[in-house]
Amino acid sequence: MGITTDGLRSYKAAMKELGNTEKQEVGRWANNRVENSHLPFRRRERAMLRFRQMKTLQKFSSVHAAFHNHFNQDRLSRAEAAVAGLLATGLSAITIAERQGVALGTVRTHIRHLLEKTGARNQVDLVATLVSRL
Repeated sequence: MGITTDGLRSYKAAMKELGNTEKQEVGRWANNRVENSHLPFRRRERAMLRFRQMKTLQKFSSVHAAFHNHFNQDRLSRAEAAVAGLLATGLSAITIAERQGVALGTVRTHIRHLLEKTGARNQVDLVATLVSRL
């Protein structure tokens, strides 16, 4: 594993002094991953601006954080994780669709995917499974 830097000469001199010149990775787009690593945090901040009441934001973020940490991002999409969090708070599919600004059919598709991925038999079982995993 190397150390990704941009092309500044001072980095090369510092790496030479440390004896890590062979570990330095310099490339035209190699530094993009490092520069863009803060974007998920900014995305979450923008999502929080949609809430008008602090109580609602706190309730959502506590449930969302638990689900986000529990489920691997590779396993659930962001939209599915958001629907799972809102389902666990007791919201209906219609309310979730209105809050997320998507069609009811889209929310039902996410619920269907959640049922498949968690192995739940129905939506009540799904909510019970989600709440028990908190």
